[in-house]
Amino acid sequence: MHEHKLLWVNIREVKGADYNPKQHDIGTLHQSMDRFGFIAPLIRNEASGKLVGGHGRIETLRQKFSFKEKAPKGIKVDDDGDWYVPVITGIEFETDAEADAYLIADNRLVELGGWELPELKELIEKIKVDTGTLDGIGYDEEDLQNLLEDVEKLDEEIKDNETDPLKLSIKFDDEGQVQDWIRFLKWLQDSSDLNSDGSRLAEFIRNVI
Repeated sequence: MHEHKLLWVNIREVKGADYNPKQHDIGTLHQSMDRFGFIAPLIRNEASGKLVGGHGRIETLRQKFSFKEKAPKGIKVDDDGDWYVPVITGIEFETDAEADAYLIADNRLVELGGWELPELKELIEKIKVDTGTLDGIGYDEEDLQNLLEDVEKLDEEIKDNETDPLKLSIKFDDEGQVQDWIRFLKWLQDSSDLNSDGSRLAEFIRNVI
């Protein structure tokens, strides 16, 4: 098994996958590199010498180089002015199909996670207050406003659920069981300071079980 290593590779020599259906917001990637530098290394499949991760980042780097911009932090520059990017090597997939599968998974699994909207809203607002900008994080002022509206809708749904209590039907075999149930509920009411049959019943069950 190959050991994973970090190599510095000339950006001209990096080879992308033959097929990469993932689209990239290159403009936002430019902003991100301007703000944070180059953080996550590219990933190369040793079996083919081609990337399985980092296509958007290398495209953005090559644009910056062609625009004669200053190299982002995290990129090495040699005496000739060539840029070198960190690449994780030593990863070898058994077949090209497995490499393609990983390329899809590397992007798709992140999408599947989703967000906790209230916490995301609070964190983005904090970033804006603390740093003064949302540049490079993938969210702008319009996105933040949409988040605010989504969180407000979520809060309304929660409140609606709280005012519409869960109802449960109980089927009795005879009138005697009905009377026993009524007496039990009356006993619960007299024995507890809680305000509803549901909360008193839950308290009783927790104490018994």
